[in-house]
Amino acid sequence: MENGKVMGAMTQYTGVDPYAHKVCTDKKRTMQSWISAANTGHMFRATPENPRANIKIKVTDRFGNVYLQTISK
Repeated sequence: MENGKVMGAMTQYTGVDPYAHKVCTDKKRTMQSWISAANTGHMFRATPENPRANIKIKVTDRFGNVYLQTISK
């Protein structure tokens, strides 16, 4: 949200979590060589209306924990 405006709708998609891919391809960090990242259906993305917008991401998990992150271009 920027200046009270929503910056694009979230779209759910199936794909590989980039962090899981990074961890699983670093075989020094995995305990088993056969571990790999797989497609998951809980990925979301949005395209901001303003490509230079500061984007604030707020996620609430099923336990009520809130996670915030800001991305600046």
